[in-house]
Amino acid sequence: MEDLFQNYTGLVRPSKSPSEPLNISVGMAIEALADVDDREGTVTISGWVDIYWKDEYMCWEPSDYGNISFFIAPAEKFWRPDLAFNSAIGERFFSTKDQLMSVTSDCTVNFAPGGRSTHSCDLDMTLFPFDTQHCKFVVLTWFSGVASMRLESLNLTFDGATGNEVWRIIGSESSVSTDGTVWGYQTITFTLHMKRKPLYYILYVVFPLLMLALLNLMVFRLPPEADEKMSLAITVLLAFSIWLLMLNDLTPRSSDSIPILGIFIIAIMFLSAMSAIVTVHVIRIHHRDKQRAIPPWAKRLVRMCETRRKSSKVKNAADMDDDEEPMTWPKVADAVDSLSFTTMFALTVLMVVTCTFSVLIIKFQ
Repeated sequence: MEDLFQNYTGLVRPSKSPSEPLNISVGMAIEALADVDDREGTVTISGWVDIYWKDEYMCWEPSDYGNISFFIAPAEKFWRPDLAFNSAIGERFFSTKDQLMSVTSDCTVNFAPGGRSTHSCDLDMTLFPFDTQHCKFVVLTWFSGVASMRLESLNLTFDGATGNEVWRIIGSESSVSTDGTVWGYQTITFTLHMKRKPLYYILYVVFPLLMLALLNLMVFRLPPEADEKMSLAITVLLAFSIWLLMLNDLTPRSSDSIPILGIFIIAIMFLSAMSAIVTVHVIRIHHRDKQRAIPPWAKRLVRMCETRRKSSKVKNAADMDDDEEPMTWPKVADAVDSLSFTTMFALTVLMVVTCTFSVLIIKFQ
């Protein structure tokens, strides 16, 4: 094959028709999805890029060379298209160090630079942890316009790719675009579709949140004279604060997409704070001076929330005695507790249903 390199130079575009653009076919293969950093908005992959073109100075008759139809040589010996990974973080150009290229007798050259690379990825965390992400790997011509090189897109393949403990690859696509400048620089965009495996987050994030939301309601089931009533309200509020910090560590600091789960936590925190405020007033009402007159609205509230036995249509003597019991501030406190429990329960259920339907509507629209 030394004959092919006698007058060959890798500095000149290998085309005998300078006015005709050289067709460059570019494909991509992913061997492993190494890591997806939600916080930084990056994805790390292991794989390679397949680049094909016709080098008109690398053609021969196999019969003249012992029926050799292809050979492999160091990449530094050949001309290479000026392509770069625009989405890559760090080194963008395809390195030729320790890389080989294959050439077939019909002038087809294949350059397949590979390795481990990290790329930026715009993550939409609205549906976290039930989200599907679409990461784009962008290959572009650095200096050459469409007049000298024409890009053709091959597929982004991931067959046999090693899985990730959090993400599952569900599909891919590719497209070619040309910018509006006079040079006509071209870009190939490979899009990788990934779906998050939600089971871990359901067990360790979603379920504990629902349990805390139910525990928040139990504040109103404790009697006002119990010392633990206020402590429980404050403890649940602090627990929601810690959960919000944990979610902040899992998601990027972006205002473009706010997780519905985060909105749910903030809403439940608001209810928890309101529960603590109501608990303070309930305790004050319970210990209010007995000589202080009870306003009419408080009496109506007690009568509305008071439990009555309905086993008989006609009241017995015990019922009459109950009706004649004097109105007291502890009764008012119990009535406020009962009304607050019903209200908070309804609001909690409403928030859970609203967030669930929001996720379903966005996911399947």
